[in-house]
Amino acid sequence: MFTLTTAAAIISTLALANFALAVAPGIYTCSGRHWTGDCHWTPISKKYKRCLPIVNKGGIVSFGPDAGLWVEIFEDSACSKIAYNTLVFPGLPDMTPWLEPTKNTTYVIVHDCETDLTAWNCY
Repeated sequence: MFTLTTAAAIISTLALANFALAVAPGIYTCSGRHWTGDCHWTPISKKYKRCLPIVNKGGIVSFGPDAGLWVEIFEDSACSKIAYNTLVFPGLPDMTPWLEPTKNTTYVIVHDCETDLTAWNCY
């Protein structure tokens, strides 16, 4: 049943989602192909050009940065062994050719499309 309380909760949730997107971009991961399974959004908050862990306890199969970002994905915590280069929005619905699907942490270097000298990657 749709009530005013339900409507208020939906509006509140949408407002929080829009606020989060306005404050910090992030990376969306899911444990299943085509954005299914256990899904998680990790805010980046302007931590560009640093090696960062991205965690999804169910494993990472679908992987996508928010619009305005591009990422390099690595197999190791030192960000020295590249798994996938130049991934842009909306990302890939199936990363299994590049990442082990059972692995629940991957490492990325995030780049901002507006300020990075290689912003051509975003278009």
